[in-house]
Amino acid sequence: GLHELLVVRAEAQKYSNIMLGFSWFDNFEKVRSRAKRCRYMGSRYVVCTIKTTAWLQAVESLEAQFDRQADNRLVAIEIKSKPIKDGSANGDEPRRRFEQVLRSIKSRLPKDHIGVATRQTPAGVSFWEGLQPEVKAGEYQAYWSDNDKRRPIFVYLKLQGSGKKEGRYKIVIGNPFRIG
Repeated sequence: GLHELLVVRAEAQKYSNIMLGFSWFDNFEKVRSRAKRCRYMGSRYVVCTIKTTAWLQAVESLEAQFDRQADNRLVAIEIKSKPIKDGSANGDEPRRRFEQVLRSIKSRLPKDHIGVATRQTPAGVSFWEGLQPEVKAGEYQAYWSDNDKRRPIFVYLKLQGSGKKEGRYKIVIGNPFRIG
């Protein structure tokens, strides 16, 4: 708890551009007025769809996840895009959008928070079909680590297919001290 407090307080300002107005010290009661709807995920988490102006275009939903075992504190933010349609076999539009979102995330992180991106275009199937979880013929993702809990956040970006001609990106911004 003390390690988390020190890291989050010391680094919070550096990460404010990506946190969408949230803080890891926010709890469910503080954010409740911004929530459209909430649901319980098992006995531990409350997940709320939040009304906010995200820094990304074409966002379908933004969800805040709260840990009931940690005083209802915010532990993660998940952003999902609206469906991205692309009928081309090589996925020009989704690949362009991936690079655009990747740059947007990178521009909001401190310069020394280095990420790793994987870009593997599916072979033998359409772009979106290959990025479906059950197919796994390709991979488009990026990860900015928590660097052994010396940083107050990690960020995960992934393109995921939901059919042969469409899919979406998902971004998870998480508190490394609360999500293991």
